[in-house]
Amino acid sequence: MNLNKYQEKIVKAQEPYVVVNASAAAGKTQTLTERVRFLAQKGVPKDYIVVITFTNAAAEEMMERLGDDGYGIFIGTIHSYANYLLLSSGYDTSKILNEENFDDLFTKVQKHIDCIKPVEYLLLDEAQDTGELEWTFIFDMIKPKNYMLFSDHKQSIYRWKGAHPELIINLAKKEEVTTYPLFHNYRNGRNILNFAKRIIDKLGPDYKDNSLFASGKEGKVFELELDKNYIANMINNSIEKNHNYSDWFILCRTNSQVNEMYYFLKNQNIPCDTFKRADLSNKELIKRMNSNTVKVLTIHAAKGLENKYVVVIGQKFYNEEERCISYVAATRAKELLIWTKPAKKRKKIDVINWE
Repeated sequence: MNLNKYQEKIVKAQEPYVVVNASAAAGKTQTLTERVRFLAQKGVPKDYIVVITFTNAAAEEMMERLGDDGYGIFIGTIHSYANYLLLSSGYDTSKILNEENFDDLFTKVQKHIDCIKPVEYLLLDEAQDTGELEWTFIFDMIKPKNYMLFSDHKQSIYRWKGAHPELIINLAKKEEVTTYPLFHNYRNGRNILNFAKRIIDKLGPDYKDNSLFASGKEGKVFELELDKNYIANMINNSIEKNHNYSDWFILCRTNSQVNEMYYFLKNQNIPCDTFKRADLSNKELIKRMNSNTVKVLTIHAAKGLENKYVVVIGQKFYNEEERCISYVAATRAKELLIWTKPAKKRKKIDVINWE
């Protein structure tokens, strides 16, 4: 277990109510996984532990990391846990196999389950993307006796689906709740991290990015007018210097922009791939990520991923949610971030050293 001192404190925390404010690339997944392992290895019965993840792929990844330590622990999405409760109550499984809408699941749980046994230890990932209904389900229905919620409201990008980051922000301010910071950034070069901070710090003190630079690289950031041919030339120039197509992300704000860039690169004979995260298992995701292709993705699909070189297309800063989406986009880049915008003048970036 290779953890820094801040991660170790979280893993071994004794307080019953904990919120972990985890900045981008600070080792949140590792910390959450090791917290689960710590509880299991100290003798907490595994059926006392419930881990709620944001995606099925995240649940699969955690189970793979835990190995035998995860056997017998519920690890899955909030939809999966609602399904699990219904199944455990004897509800007809054929009626819920294709259930997708949490509103419907919530109603079924309320209607068909008279009493839900409180969860002893709840761990919730991506708490900033939790909506009011999910919040009610967690705190009014399953009523955890101990909880640890991992959150980064700077990455709250699902408000359009009903997420309310204010829920976790306000919870963390309660006297009975202990907050732990997780802010050593191990991904982004210094200039990239500073660019991301300038985007998000405009939202005020609750959103201020206190990340500490830890990756050891300076990183490069360029802002330029969107020019698809220019982007294609940059990719080809990097390949001539023995870099890989798989080193590149093209991140777009909309699906139509993804399709436009994908087919443009295809026509330029640049191997590329696109996918929706929700459609992939963790194994499928790893396979797609390891293929030597440029990945053309929406910013939402890239959340949780990283790459050496990232081009961001079609993203603006005009409101709070868009700034959070921009922050997610910027923090995907490890070494080079190219931010396109409809500017009149373009900064020349032919000086990039691809060695």
